[in-house]
Amino acid sequence: AASTAFEVKGNNIIFDGNNYNITFANSTTGYGFVSVNYENVTLQNCNFKQTSFVDNSYGIYFYGLDNSKINNCSVYRSMGHPLYLRQAYNNTIENIDLHSQSATVIYCNDADNTIISNAVLNNDVSGYGYIIDNTQNLTIDHNDVYVTNIGVSIAATSNNITVQNSTINAPYNVAIRLLDSHNNIVQNNTIKSGNSIGLYLAKTSTGCKNNTIKNNIIYGNQTNITSSGALYVYNGNNNTITRNNVYAKGYYGTYFRETAFNEISDNYFSSNSWIGALIGYGANNNTIVSNTFEHKGINSNTVNRKGLFVYNGQNNEFVDNVVLG
Repeated sequence: AASTAFEVKGNNIIFDGNNYNITFANSTTGYGFVSVNYENVTLQNCNFKQTSFVDNSYGIYFYGLDNSKINNCSVYRSMGHPLYLRQAYNNTIENIDLHSQSATVIYCNDADNTIISNAVLNNDVSGYGYIIDNTQNLTIDHNDVYVTNIGVSIAATSNNITVQNSTINAPYNVAIRLLDSHNNIVQNNTIKSGNSIGLYLAKTSTGCKNNTIKNNIIYGNQTNITSSGALYVYNGNNNTITRNNVYAKGYYGTYFRETAFNEISDNYFSSNSWIGALIGYGANNNTIVSNTFEHKGINSNTVNRKGLFVYNGQNNEFVDNVVLG
């Protein structure tokens, strides 16, 4: 199609592409599939492909579309978002394969109560895997994300997001970033960054509160021994961080900064450079139980080799931890 391939205008419709290849936006901006302000629409068995370089062309665009489904669909080389959910609620998306040239692969803007499962996301040049903005109660389950920018970005306006049973790989940037976001669950994932932070609980104003981080394998900064580590919690309070394995070559494997009242238990924190975990600069009133902190030591600076370094923190409780290196 020169512009938009298919637009559905109605409720209670099943659109089945019978696994045909469908081109879109070949000469002007358009979409592979779009539906605006309807409900109970099912899109299935479609393979969308953009063969031109026309910008802002989305593969699948749900705008104001509620209680709907996407199943067994793919989008290849979209110059816009392969999947854009905008003011779209209570939708289920599964068995999708999405490829972006340069834009964010899945953009969720006001997409409450959404489940996205069994998804493959990748891109060529730039763009995030996910941007989740102004969204509540979204679940990412069994996803395989490999992108050149941030893998999953959860904005301050989004809470109660679950990322689970997934592999999030961002070789050149942060794999998962929570920005002033609360009540999220990140569990049972493999989280990888090549030269940045694997999992970042970040602050611009309030910090990240009441999040659960558990049963993850987290790799960060596998290339630069003088930079950041795999897990960074900055101004995060009342979070539960448990049963994670954290590996980095950075200056520190894990950094807890300006954090308070967190439960940190049964984790393994390591660094191949200097410090397994740094707890300091205003890290107060945390409970730290049954963790292993290890420096695995390739750096020649023996003074800075430590499994655990506690600096400028108060009233932290340490119980039954093991410190190596």
